[in-house]
Amino acid sequence: MIFIFLYLFFPFCWHFLLKLAGITFSKVNIMTLVIAGIIFYQYLGLPLLYFRLDPFRSDDVTDVDLVFLVFIYTSITITLMILGFVFARNILGRSNCVNINVVSNDINKSIYPLLTLTLVSIFVLLFYLKQIGTENIALFAAFNLVQESNLTLLRSNMGNSFDGKYHWYYLFMNQILKFCTLTFYAIILVKPTKIFYFLFITSFCFLTLSVTMATEKGPIAYILISLFLVNVIIKKNSNIPIRTILPVGFIMTTILVFFYFIFMGANSFSDAILGVLSRSLTGQIQPAYHYLQFFPKYESFLFGRSFSNPMGIFPFISYNIPQAVMAWYNPGQIDSGVVGSMPTIFWGELYANFGFLGVLTIPFFVGYFLYWFNNKILLFYPTPVLIGVYVWFMMYFLNLNGTSLSSYFFDIYSFFVFLSFFVVTLISNKWKIRLLINSSF
Repeated sequence: MIFIFLYLFFPFCWHFLLKLAGITFSKVNIMTLVIAGIIFYQYLGLPLLYFRLDPFRSDDVTDVDLVFLVFIYTSITITLMILGFVFARNILGRSNCVNINVVSNDINKSIYPLLTLTLVSIFVLLFYLKQIGTENIALFAAFNLVQESNLTLLRSNMGNSFDGKYHWYYLFMNQILKFCTLTFYAIILVKPTKIFYFLFITSFCFLTLSVTMATEKGPIAYILISLFLVNVIIKKNSNIPIRTILPVGFIMTTILVFFYFIFMGANSFSDAILGVLSRSLTGQIQPAYHYLQFFPKYESFLFGRSFSNPMGIFPFISYNIPQAVMAWYNPGQIDSGVVGSMPTIFWGELYANFGFLGVLTIPFFVGYFLYWFNNKILLFYPTPVLIGVYVWFMMYFLNLNGTSLSSYFFDIYSFFVFLSFFVVTLISNKWKIRLLINSSF
């Protein structure tokens, strides 16, 4: 009864605090998307685990006290983040939104640098596929086009255990290409011409190949959400029409069910539906449960050792929490040559490093930073290039629902995507940067 009461009580508190922050879920911005993502992936499915209603996870998630602790930590995290929004509003003023009235400028001048970035990204993707080899591409194995049938091993070889600097490939063939695709889509919504449609369709097709070639199901849904957000910003002035949520959700669910049939070998339509719901509603929560099992019983608190250590400038070897927890949870994968990973909401890393104190403090500053960043990036003059990078960052921060906070420190993806946006903006504006108001970062 306590769980049910608190589970229903917290959303009322969040609604009240969001009103104090001047934020509504009907308006598209970074803050609303991040909070909505955490609630969807980390909160809605908690009763399914607490009452053991998810048959896919009932054998692994058995301790209701730990599930309740996960619920408390997630609720504290959301509350503190929203309090960070409230504090930021009092310091920085109301949150900014895209001024759609001036979005149609400087399109033609931005095409050439965007095309250059797209061609470089496609070349990197093709070179990566050559490095992997056709016989080792998981997507081809899923369609029985190659002999290897162990999709888990192929996915591992294409990512976690790739023999090379995978992050540089991923930067171009995924992140830069995604930024270009979103920008091309923004362009055709503002100025629909045949050449712009061709550029968008081409970049979208290669991006789809990039995110599905390892038979991952979630990224394609994220791309569709990204395109939907671009459409909402330009066509609906950042206001999300409630009537469009169900059709978009139905389309994404249908696509994910199809992928579940192909990639996971579901036996029936109902199994595929249940698999998609389980993966969406409880798949990100289960790792948080195992984090509480693992720390500090099997591994002492890390006190910062999981944070990024670029070029070894700090006196410690970075500890990979998702891989360590997966190796403990499923040691058989290591024996089969699979390098697995078990990421979860960012408070999991805070707990692994600093215990309860980490969860009780840092999310507030994360909320403040998200509000600050949202306001600052929207000071740029709103062109399709800005909308492309803005939605990219929205989805980038949405990943807080299932990734470590330290992955945002010294991050090459956000740095180079922002640099790409900055250079394209400079070129299209004759090497000048225009802001909506006189302000600095």
